[in-house]
Amino acid sequence: MAILVKPYAPIPNKILLVSFGYIHGMLTADYVFNVAKIIPSNIIPNVTLSGLNPINKNFIARNYKTQISTIENCIKDIVDILDEEELTRGIVIGIGCTYGQHRSVSVVEIIGASMSRLVAIKHRDVR
Repeated sequence: MAILVKPYAPIPNKILLVSFGYIHGMLTADYVFNVAKIIPSNIIPNVTLSGLNPINKNFIARNYKTQISTIENCIKDIVDILDEEELTRGIVIGIGCTYGQHRSVSVVEIIGASMSRLVAIKHRDVR
């Protein structure tokens, strides 16, 4: 049985990107991407630092460009197919990994920087 954690409210006219860790419960969102399957956990350069730290974030950005670009393109495709009402209401997109400390955090930050006009960012499980 999955544990659902209190959902984030959408932000009008924005995509809310939320990083999270599956171990802390599933995020209630409109769409969810699992980066645990595409970025191995054993590659993180410094596990004592979060995915917000440039050492980890830049490593993931450099070595997983294709995977991050694929997720970003999927998000853009989702925006393209939404109707006006859904866009006005705003949508929540979760990007998860095992603990929500490194991989998902970095990916949310990287995509958020690239799509900054359309996106707001939250990190549910970062310590």
